[in-house]
Amino acid sequence: MTASVLFLPTLAIKKCLRLLSAPTETAHTDKQDSAMDTQPSPEWLDLAKIRLDTLDRLLNSSTPDYPALKKAREQVAAELNDLARFRLGLMSRQNALQPMAVLPTELLRRIFSFASIMDPPISSSYKAARDKKASLGWIRLLHVCRHWRMIGLCHPSLWEQVCSLPRAVNSFLHRSKPMPIILTFDSSLYKNPNPHLAALQVASKKMSRVKEVSVTTFTDRQLSELIRHWCNMPAPQLRTLTLRVIGENGRHPLIHFLGDILFAKSAPNLENVCLLDCSIHWASPLLTGLRHLRMTFTTNLAPGNITPTYAQLLSALQRMPDLETLALRHSMPPSSTIAEPSSYPIVDLPKFHHLELEGDAEGCIVLMRQLRTPALYNIQLDCTSNNMVDLYQQIVGLAAARFSPLANKPINMTFTYPEHWFTFRSDHQPFASSGRIVKPRLDITMHMPGLQPQTCSSFIDFTSRSFDTTLVRNLMVQTKQVAMSKQNWLDACGQFRHVESLYLLSDTAHHFLEAMNCSIPFEDGQEPTSITDALFFARLKSLKLGDYDFLANIVGEAAWQVCYRQLESRQDISNRGIQTFSTAVSTVSEEIVRKFRTIVSAIIWDRVERRAVRQSDIPPPPTGNGGNGGPAQFVWQTTYLNGHPEFVNSTTTVLPNGVLSTSTHISVPTTYQGPYAIAFDLVPNIHIQGL
Repeated sequence: MTASVLFLPTLAIKKCLRLLSAPTETAHTDKQDSAMDTQPSPEWLDLAKIRLDTLDRLLNSSTPDYPALKKAREQVAAELNDLARFRLGLMSRQNALQPMAVLPTELLRRIFSFASIMDPPISSSYKAARDKKASLGWIRLLHVCRHWRMIGLCHPSLWEQVCSLPRAVNSFLHRSKPMPIILTFDSSLYKNPNPHLAALQVASKKMSRVKEVSVTTFTDRQLSELIRHWCNMPAPQLRTLTLRVIGENGRHPLIHFLGDILFAKSAPNLENVCLLDCSIHWASPLLTGLRHLRMTFTTNLAPGNITPTYAQLLSALQRMPDLETLALRHSMPPSSTIAEPSSYPIVDLPKFHHLELEGDAEGCIVLMRQLRTPALYNIQLDCTSNNMVDLYQQIVGLAAARFSPLANKPINMTFTYPEHWFTFRSDHQPFASSGRIVKPRLDITMHMPGLQPQTCSSFIDFTSRSFDTTLVRNLMVQTKQVAMSKQNWLDACGQFRHVESLYLLSDTAHHFLEAMNCSIPFEDGQEPTSITDALFFARLKSLKLGDYDFLANIVGEAAWQVCYRQLESRQDISNRGIQTFSTAVSTVSEEIVRKFRTIVSAIIWDRVERRAVRQSDIPPPPTGNGGNGGPAQFVWQTTYLNGHPEFVNSTTTVLPNGVLSTSTHISVPTTYQGPYAIAFDLVPNIHIQGL
């Protein structure tokens, strides 16, 4: 009887036991006593007293009635079960009264949907599984309360990733009914792919419900084994197909040819196709009505039976009138198959806006000329040819003509020539189109070994004239392998009159500084309002030189002396002047840095040597409160332009883990009104070994 009373589950009964003077002994733990601090309600008190008195009379009877005791035990057991169910009902209603429970069901579904994306369940076969254990991910939310569980179970789209937990694939298939499902398999993510492979094969039997397929394997043979069962399965709801062969141990995989019998040639709603080192027959009915097509080969040595002819490619594009994105990388037809352009049809693509091509320059030109599209937002071209100098202007001209007028005013432009590849990139102001924010991008790369300075300057000049450069404020030019003269710089960059920040990576940066003191005539007939407006890069405020050897010998002078003299001349003739001068890597001394600070208001001298902290300069670490190894004082004294002193007091403490903690105080005389610059040698978060 004592045990029966002790484990009554309701809080009200426990409170009653504390107040009733029952004849039986009742033991309470401290935790139970703390739960009984409040007074019980009279209704529960009366009910408990009546029931317990009845049991006490039976137990205290002088002549035990064993049949009655057995019946009483059975009644108590039944009552405990009833109380347990009643307790669960009360707890469920208590949860329903919480603020979180009053959220609308649709809002909770939306929260669960976000959680299913951010925290998907993973099996123990995943390489990312912690401690080799599976994780339920977002499904743990359904264990919070009955209300949340019912919402999750009644929301089929939450269970669309049916292959997330291989052992639960059948449960996912059942709970996702009647919504479409997603099939995923990625060999690179699994330590043991066999469970996921088995789950994929089980889920593939429901191909009529599949809306998205994403499969990644190491070899083409593995891919062939996975998809061979799909050849006789129509996919009426399939919208997205992604197949990738990524190779194993860094080796390029063989390109897998899918043929034209996939999904029994029936996927009427297919819109997005993305293939990596996979090829499909260009006459396949699957390549009909697509909106996005991406086909990438990691090698440009694809077999001849894999790549189409231009006639086959254009014929396939004609079957995609709603095409928006086309990306062909190393999968374009070879230029040897180009016929007379008049024999090719003109393909109308009224919704097209994104083009990526990588291959022969002649083929890129042919394809762009045969497409009749609206203005494009994204163009990425990577071209090779034996005659790139003559084709560059055609490529850039076609890209500029196809680019959207709303995006034709770049804000950042980059020209780089590292190791035989001339690249032009531009960033543009985002704008709204069809209810969404579009961030335009233009990227053109051409293979040009042995580029000459005059050709390089003509490329930059032609490109800048093809676009409206009035909004360009940031410019990067990298011509490390091209010996540009002063005239080459003037010819190349004369259109950039509004640039404020320039990053220059060139061995002939001194020639560029020399060109900065020259005037550029206005081609539109306008007359400059001042000498400054006519200067080369008239509005330039920040100049950064990357990887420039300031100690090189230039006609008997050190390069830094030439640069200093040119900057000094620029400051003398311009009322704007360079405000910030910085270098990425340099080799000059601190005395030379101070000399540059007399003509430029701010210097950023990014030398590796000045970043190092000598072990002898580091104070001993603290040994405790009031120990001998206290903080040490370091004082730097610099000089203003007109000789006024400035003191920088820096307290540097070496923490026990070897990290430097520095606090700095700058004292500036109140009488001084001029500009000044401060340079520090210490780098934050530097770690000293051995402490």
